[in-house]
Amino acid sequence: MLKVTEKWKVALFILLMMTVFLMSGTAKKVSADTYDVGQCRVVFANSKGVVSTQLYKSWEQIVDAGSYITLPEYSKSGYRIYWTVKYNGKTTKYKPGASVQITRNTKFCMKYYKLYTVRFYNPSGKGEFKNLRVQAIKGERITLPERSLNSDTKTAVWATKIKGTSTKKPGASVKVTGNMKFYVVVKSAPSGVKLCYNTGGVWKTITNTAGTATFPAVNMKNGDMCLGWSRKKGKSTLPNYKTGDKIPSKSGTYYMVVFKKTMDREPAQIKTLTSYDSVYFVGDSRTWGMMLSLGERCPSNVHFVYRRREGLSWLKSDGYKKLLSRMSNEPADSKKAVIFNFGVNDLNNVNKYVKYMKNISGKLKRNNSDLYYMSVNPYNSAMYAGSKSRRSEAKIASFNKTIYNKLCKGRNKRYTYINTCTGLQKYGWISTRPEDGVHDGLHYSVATYLRIYNYCINYLNRY
Repeated sequence: MLKVTEKWKVALFILLMMTVFLMSGTAKKVSADTYDVGQCRVVFANSKGVVSTQLYKSWEQIVDAGSYITLPEYSKSGYRIYWTVKYNGKTTKYKPGASVQITRNTKFCMKYYKLYTVRFYNPSGKGEFKNLRVQAIKGERITLPERSLNSDTKTAVWATKIKGTSTKKPGASVKVTGNMKFYVVVKSAPSGVKLCYNTGGVWKTITNTAGTATFPAVNMKNGDMCLGWSRKKGKSTLPNYKTGDKIPSKSGTYYMVVFKKTMDREPAQIKTLTSYDSVYFVGDSRTWGMMLSLGERCPSNVHFVYRRREGLSWLKSDGYKKLLSRMSNEPADSKKAVIFNFGVNDLNNVNKYVKYMKNISGKLKRNNSDLYYMSVNPYNSAMYAGSKSRRSEAKIASFNKTIYNKLCKGRNKRYTYINTCTGLQKYGWISTRPEDGVHDGLHYSVATYLRIYNYCINYLNRY
């Protein structure tokens, strides 16, 4: 064997240390991109997926799995910006500022889409209705706007040429192909029941010779809410007829009752619970929306147990257990209120709800809890873009009636009914989806959620 001299021993030692140093340096570089178990890395990049500037780098985050982040705001004149995510071959778009739940390591790529302008003109083409102007990207579909006339015998339709004979009705879907122009064409309204805009002008004429026609839901397109219908023009609250009510005549004129977004105001103050030590709101995404709306203003004795897009099956399998677990953290003698607000996602389960709510009432009451069931609150089917088969205004009314009669009525009732629905239908509500601001007809604006919350707390404080 070769004899290793002291000099070579030193050299080998130095070489070994350098190898260890380099390996540890490499490990350190890798570990800079790692994080605790249960956390996710969120990266922001340009359209090619490259983190090309310091701005993109500054947006990078490490967040807990399941938490929500707000996507960075960014704009460029003449373009619409989307953050896109590709997963399992599918690309999803999000608007800047959208709230997104992070469940895995995620890369958001910024994509630019050129905006085109769609303009709307009077019959002569000399005057543009600038308030109707729309910007959209190529291939996107827009809905032709309503145009009210100062006449209850005339109706307005749209054509791509002045006095064009090929027309489309307001509410029709049109694919954007570039910069586009539409012109009003005025026609005589057919005979029948005339349903008019809030300020006048025929929106739609309905034939009701059999007497079975019902008042329709309306999508105002701008986020305002049509609460129903009235014989009187210009009303903003207290409709005489709601969506789904039978039209009581074979002719005549009815006007939309429109609650405007500008009327949707937050309460002057958030009410404080005084009659109970704590309250638990238990429900679906509408309960989640109330919690988000309260934010840091939520009193410490107000709690939320929810699962978005769920209903009775989740309550049975997991929700009820979570409620009991949360309540177990309080002293046994504390006075509690529990408000259930389920049903909008599974309206056909109403009798199963009645049975299950009765089954769990005994244990909850023995836990020093008073039980409440909040009405399923209003929904606008014309605004909702998803499947309309599982919910309707009529189904909600039927669900609420059954819950009240079978669960919240009589001397031996198990629950007390909190009817927030009727007040909203009478005095107004606005729909805004919390995560992206879309007026979807199903979820509520912050101001509306806070009014619902205050109503509930005021109701509890009476007892």
